[in-house]
Amino acid sequence: MKKLLLFVLSAAAFAATLSASGPINALDYIAENGDRAFVTGKTDYTVKGMMVAESADIYNELELVSYHAEDDGESVVLEGTVGEQWVTKLPKVLSTYTHLD
Repeated sequence: MKKLLLFVLSAAAFAATLSASGPINALDYIAENGDRAFVTGKTDYTVKGMMVAESADIYNELELVSYHAEDDGESVVLEGTVGEQWVTKLPKVLSTYTHLD
């Protein structure tokens, strides 16, 4: 199973950096502010995966982004640990996650 490590940074610090210097990509931000971040230990988690039977629009409240899923035999709607949903393709799901059964 893939391991998930997250850098947790203050949202206020990130917003201040964006407004002070204009857009910055995530890798540059981490390089400049990594001393204020910490790694979390969450390595195992459960997600639900669903194939769609018809086109569907998904809104992810954690990412504040919308996704569109098609009934194309490839699109998978994943639901995370707090109910957030996102869309990805079947080959990525099969290579990223371990099926428990």
